[in-house]
Amino acid sequence: SEMCKETGFDAVKEAVYGGNASCVITASDISVKTLKEVKFFCNNSAVDVVYSGLDSDEFYDAVGKKVVVAAVCDYGFAVKFKSLGTVADRTEEEKEKTAEITVSDELAFI
Repeated sequence: SEMCKETGFDAVKEAVYGGNASCVITASDISVKTLKEVKFFCNNSAVDVVYSGLDSDEFYDAVGKKVVVAAVCDYGFAVKFKSLGTVADRTEEEKEKTAEITVSDELAFI
């Protein structure tokens, strides 16, 4: 099946609120503000946010666009990404002023 990746903030937000996203992947160089907004709309829709450990240049190599956020619509792909990256804790209160980005050892785009 097709991975169906929506890239960029607006497209990802639309995919999440439209019920089409199985998870959202973020780049390691996403801004604190953008990450906070992504986590907000994903938490409201019970969609996992996955810290990929890839930066936007590596995202470009994988998806063909320089973006810091992408939605994965295919459930099987989402499960794989969640196993390779680090899933953000939905229940954790955002008390820190800076977001801590966890770097995974390796995330292979399929």
